Amino acid sequence: MFKVITRIALGGAVAAAAASLAVPTTAATAATANKPRPRVAALSQHAGSTAGGIWVVIRGTHLRHVKSVRFGAARAAKVRVIAGRLRVLAPPHASGRVNVRVRTSAGLSNAVAADRFTYRNPPSIVSIAPASSGISGGGVITVHGSGFTTAGAAVTFGTTKATTVKVLSASELTAVVPPHAAGIVDVRVRNAVASSKPTNADHFHYVQAVAIAAGTTHSCAVLAEGTVECWGDNSWGELGDGTTSWSPRPVVVKGIDNAVAATAGSQDTCTLLADQTVRCWGDNVYGELGNGSNTPSSVPVQVSGLTGVTAIAADFGNGNTQSVCAVKSDHTVWCWGRNAEGELGAGVIGGSSSTPVPVAGISHAVAISGGLHAFCALLDNGSVSCWGANNVDQLGTGQPTNQPSAVPVYPDLNGIRSVGNGGDATCAVFTSGGMRCWGYGHQGQIGNGDVQSAHTPAHVTGITTATATTSGSDHECALLTGGDAQCWGDNTYGQLGSSQPVAYSATPTPVSGLHHVAAIAARGWHTCALTSDGRVLCWGANSAGELGDGSTVGRVTPLPVALR
Repeated sequence: MFKVITRIALGGAVAAAAASLAVPTTAATAATANKPRPRVAALSQHAGSTAGGIWVVIRGTHLRHVKSVRFGAARAAKVRVIAGRLRVLAPPHASGRVNVRVRTSAGLSNAVAADRFTYRNPPSIVSIAPASSGISGGGVITVHGSGFTTAGAAVTFGTTKATTVKVLSASELTAVVPPHAAGIVDVRVRNAVASSKPTNADHFHYVQAVAIAAGTTHSCAVLAEGTVECWGDNSWGELGDGTTSWSPRPVVVKGIDNAVAATAGSQDTCTLLADQTVRCWGDNVYGELGNGSNTPSSVPVQVSGLTGVTAIAADFGNGNTQSVCAVKSDHTVWCWGRNAEGELGAGVIGGSSSTPVPVAGISHAVAISGGLHAFCALLDNGSVSCWGANNVDQLGTGQPTNQPSAVPVYPDLNGIRSVGNGGDATCAVFTSGGMRCWGYGHQGQIGNGDVQSAHTPAHVTGITTATATTSGSDHECALLTGGDAQCWGDNTYGQLGSSQPVAYSATPTPVSGLHHVAAIAARGWHTCALTSDGRVLCWGANSAGELGDGSTVGRVTPLPVALR
């Protein structure tokens, strides 16, 4: 009996001990089992970029004691508990749908429909066409890439949002270009979850030309950022891009980033820089590049010893630019190149100079214009002096003989604000807004309704609000106060821009559809205009691509130049 009791007692003690040891485990298990598991009821965002990085608010129950949050297999690095909700930074993850699950000490939330989150690839841009616009915008671009969605679609140009966007497919959309300041910006496309990252493919150039120049068969524009673009004939490197290949679209002149003005002749171009020095490029048979040599250059070279320049002009001749002149800040004029007809104004006829020489008798110049082997300078008292070729008295001296020194144009002619000399005619704009022309007029370039030469200044019919003038080979144009333009003279190639199929016009005719003009330039048989918002339009002959529209088809009305 004792043994049995002993065994029972021992057994009871063992059992009691065992029971005592098991109490903590049993209590913890019971406590955990009694805690409710977390439950996800809603997500503030149901989609995001594969790069992660967006904050997602998780609503549900029993989320307070969170240990981790996972988006599929990826664990969130940042989790914050705010008023019983979780604010979680989505981690990076491959594209696709995942469940967002919360783990607490009570366990892992079940996967439910409410916790689904879709990772999407951010949009990317492969190409933009066209990749440039004027600063006023308004055109439509086509963007190719990937990841485009209708939901949340947006396109920004720099910091400016496009107001009209059409998503055509996941890889193509169009957008209306908004206005923007001049310069290069990144175009960014946003879908429902993210924006594209900046790349070279998304660069967009807001182009604002500030000056233009027309040569015989090429043209140029100075842009707001100080670069220069040229287009057309390039037989002698007059486009300045380091080649001699012609281009019907603008090319960038090498090494120029601080230009303020330009002038173009037959086969040469020069630009005035912000530091008041001059660079020239192209043909150099007469030393018209001004660098002390006769070697042509397809890239800009500096004109020797010339500083303090405020204005430049090139003449034109039979086949190539002959000479160039510059006005300096001391109001003197210096010229270089050919002098066969006295176009250097140095007091002699003949020879040439590959470096600048002073024009005799000029000390009050404020502007300069170049024509056919001749130049005219506007003086600060409103008079004009000219020199060079004068075979039909286009210089207004009263005697049709070449002038190797500057001579006054009709001494009683004053109050002039702009002068332009072309093939064999010269025109002047007066402060009153009226105009007079003189010289050769057999194609109506005098503008007085006649087709005869004028040996004294003749009033241009109907022009009363002119502010500037320019001359081509046999046509003239005037810029008017309201920003319109009118042209007259030869119209063989549509250089008057009137859209009328006439060979010439002996009176001014409006340039069709052209408004808000800030500057106008004519040379050869074409004309170009600069608008107040920095666009360039050209019309007329286009045999070498001088209109800059990518073709060699002539145009009878203004057509935008596709600046880069």
